[in-house]
Amino acid sequence: MVLSPDYQLCIDVGYTFSRFGVSCGGSFVDIERVRTIDTRALCGNVPEARKEEWIRWLAELVRAKRNLWPSITRCGLCFPGLVSAHGDIGRTNAIWGDGASDLAAPALSARLGLRVDVLNDLTAAAIRHGEDSCFTDQRTVLTLSVGSGIGSKIYDRVERRVVMEGSGRNGEIGLAVVDEGPEALRNANGLLPGILGNYASGVGFARLLRHNAAIASGGQAYKASLLWSTLAKGGAAIDTIDDVRLNEVAVACIQAGDVFVCKILQRSIKYLAQALHVVVLFDAPDVILLTGGFAIAVGEVYRRELCTALSRYLPLLYSSDEINHMVKLAAADDLESLRGVAVWLERLRLPKNEPIQ
Repeated sequence: MVLSPDYQLCIDVGYTFSRFGVSCGGSFVDIERVRTIDTRALCGNVPEARKEEWIRWLAELVRAKRNLWPSITRCGLCFPGLVSAHGDIGRTNAIWGDGASDLAAPALSARLGLRVDVLNDLTAAAIRHGEDSCFTDQRTVLTLSVGSGIGSKIYDRVERRVVMEGSGRNGEIGLAVVDEGPEALRNANGLLPGILGNYASGVGFARLLRHNAAIASGGQAYKASLLWSTLAKGGAAIDTIDDVRLNEVAVACIQAGDVFVCKILQRSIKYLAQALHVVVLFDAPDVILLTGGFAIAVGEVYRRELCTALSRYLPLLYSSDEINHMVKLAAADDLESLRGVAVWLERLRLPKNEPIQ
C-alpha cells in the first residue's frame, strides 16, 4: 500500500528529558532533545497548576515544531505514567503529582491544536524492541526500563501487541511495595513509602545514595568513598547536587569499583529482583531486555548483578545459566521510545494486519 508523504510529530515525555521527532514513513527527519519542565520548581506541590504549566510548555514546543514543519498532520505522544486504552493520561504521575482528574486525549488534542494519540512510554519502548528481528526465535519480550523512573511491559511477537489491560496498569512495577519498614523511603512529594521506584529507579538510586550517606552506619563509609572525594573535588555536596549529575558521578565510581557505591547498587537491584521475580513467575518471558538511561550507563555490571539477584529468588525453576541467557542489555539508544511512537503511528495508519515495511 502506498502511503501519502505526510509528516507526523513524535514526542517522548521523560521525567528529566523529553524528545521531539518529526517522522515521515517511520523515518525521522528532525529530532530534538530538551530538558523537561520542572513543574514543581515553578508551582510547588499544586498538581493542577503543575499540569497546566506542563501543557502550556508542551503546546509552545509543538507550535514551534509545526512552524518548522507545516505538513505535520498528526502527533503521537508517549508519557511516563498510566495511560488508558483510550489514550487518557492518569491523574497521578511524576510530571504533575496527584491531580484531580485524568487528562483525556481529546482535551490534550484541543490544547495542542492537532490530533494527539497517547500511549505509555514503556509501551512505546516495548513496541520498538518487540518488533526487533533479533528476537525472531522468542515469543515474549519483557522490556524493563531503569531510567529516571522504572517500569516494564511485555510484547507478544505472535500477537504483535503489548499485553495490556484497559487502564494501562500492566508492568507498573515501580509502584510495588518492597519495603514496609518504618524508615522506608518516600517519593519527592513525601508519599508512597517503600515503593520500588524509591529505590531502583535512577531517581530512587540517587535518593538511596543520599540516605546511606546521611545515616550513622553509612556516613563513615561514605566519607572514605571515591564518590565523596570526587564530589568534594568538584566543590559539590551529595545533598545539594541534582540527581542527574549525582548519578553520572556514581556510575563512574561503579566502573572504578568504589565499594560504597557498588554496595548501594546491589541493594537497589535486590529490591528490583524482589518485585521482578514475581513477574517472571507469572509471565515467564523469553527475554528480559534491560534498557533505560541508568541501567544502560551502568552497563554489564547492572546486568550481572540483576542476574545474581534473580537467581536467589528463582532457585528451583530457573538455573543461573537460564537467567543469564534470559536477561539481556539493550544497545544504548536514547530514542527507543521515540522510535516506538513512530512505529505505532505508522501502524495506526495501516489497514489491520498489513505489515509495517
